[in-house]
Amino acid sequence: MADIHILPVQRKRGRRRTNPVAGAATASILNFDAGNRLETPEQRLARIDEAMNRMARALLTAVRVTREVAKIANPDSSLAE
Repeated sequence: MADIHILPVQRKRGRRRTNPVAGAATASILNFDAGNRLETPEQRLARIDEAMNRMARALLTAVRVTREVAKIANPDSSLAE
């Protein structure tokens, strides 16, 4: 036992250790899992393309809603054009 020495070592720098918040929801926006080996590159591209189209349609809807709200709230606003 006399031959064992313990040297003080500082914690490695980097990302802080965090604990998950109990009961918090986890979000999964898009799951492009590479583990699906049955999917061809063309199928994967089509799936990603469809996800991009859905996102673009959602953004367009958000812009349209924002403009409509701006028209109602302030008809003289530059957003109401």
